[in-house]
Amino acid sequence: MRARHDGLVPDGAPVRIAMVLLLAGTAVPAHAQRDALVRADRIRTFDPAQLGGRVNPVWLSDGVRFYHEATAGADRGVLFLVDPVRRTRHPLFDNARIAASLSAAARVQIDTLRLPPVRGG
Repeated sequence: MRARHDGLVPDGAPVRIAMVLLLAGTAVPAHAQRDALVRADRIRTFDPAQLGGRVNPVWLSDGVRFYHEATAGADRGVLFLVDPVRRTRHPLFDNARIAASLSAAARVQIDTLRLPPVRGG
């Protein structure tokens, strides 16, 4: 059933007015579109190694903190404990001490960057 109009607004005019307003609000200048495409391409081609590698968090039982292994840079192979609430990031272990202890126990020189991997779960 069609709604009755008082004759001041032709049928379908509210829809046309809404469409014009909607389309007018979405008009984007060419330079803004180009900038958005450049940003999108930068994200698409992002190389995580440039910023210190990927973070694959292993969440602790408190559901707030996690640890992850650094995959690039000078900290490669170091496990870090991260607390986003306190905004802290600290090494989970002292790799130099662990490597020294393992080296003494095994009577073989163990590199701090080649410690056995720790797998969370």
